Amino acid sequence: SVKPTSTIVQYITFPNSPYNFIKLEQEIIRLKVQELAPQRDKFSAKVEAYQTILMNNLAEGELQKLLNKQTEVLKLEEHIETNNIITESTKKRLRSELFEKKVLPPEHKFSSTHRE
Repeated sequence: SVKPTSTIVQYITFPNSPYNFIKLEQEIIRLKVQELAPQRDKFSAKVEAYQTILMNNLAEGELQKLLNKQTEVLKLEEHIETNNIITESTKKRLRSELFEKKVLPPEHKFSSTHRE
């Protein structure tokens, strides 16, 4: 007769007692948590230390300067994006006008170095 695998494993490891896989899983988890706890504590301590350094080094005025600079950068990015859209729109309009006047064939593309 063929026995289930868990029964065979139980018999090999502890022939005189039944084996409880739930307890084994719980023990593995407990050992893993115990093993990783010092790393977690060390990492948490580092994070707290960096937070303290940042809080001490950044006065309110400095933080406001950083926020203002970030706002300037965002506005500049929006401006660049708007100009790119306008440039593409202008290129399409010019291409259309030149095509209508039969100056350019319809497949002509402006070079990327062309400035309007």
